Amino acid sequence: MFRKARQLGYASSFDGGQFPVEDDHVPFVKKGVAAVDIIDLAPFETYHHTAQDTPDKCSPASLAIVGRVVLATLEELEGRFGKDGTGMRQPEAVGGQR
Repeated sequence: MFRKARQLGYASSFDGGQFPVEDDHVPFVKKGVAAVDIIDLAPFETYHHTAQDTPDKCSPASLAIVGRVVLATLEELEGRFGKDGTGMRQPEAVGGQR
């Protein structure tokens, strides 16, 4: 994801350092689900996960950047591994649909 952000010109938006953050993704990772935690570290020690952590604090511009990077990353992964995530070529179904 970081490589894709750089390719799209958004490196500065994804340059928060690489250090462990205990957040919503941890239970998924513990169950073996790959996860990426994309958060704004600026409010992390102020209003993050408090009653003040409300949608009005979200930046539409930041959400658009994250959306573009996530979609581009998913598109790359789909090209690499296929829609089912196995990387295996799936047989064509009747009518040319899978």
